[in-house]
Amino acid sequence: MNALELHRDAGSAAVEYTVVILVAAALAAVLFKLVTGGMVVDLLAALVEDALEAPG
Repeated sequence: MNALELHRDAGSAAVEYTVVILVAAALAAVLFKLVTGGMVVDLLAALVEDALEAPG
């Protein structure tokens, strides 16, 4: 590699890390919305109730 190639790729890693962090934050927001939504809470409550009502 010569100096020109190194200079051209200098910011690549920072951009890649930024994209990964943004995607991870978006995924976390979607998962948070799903988990705190009523459907998931109702499903978990139903599972716990079924487990507590199971015979012996």
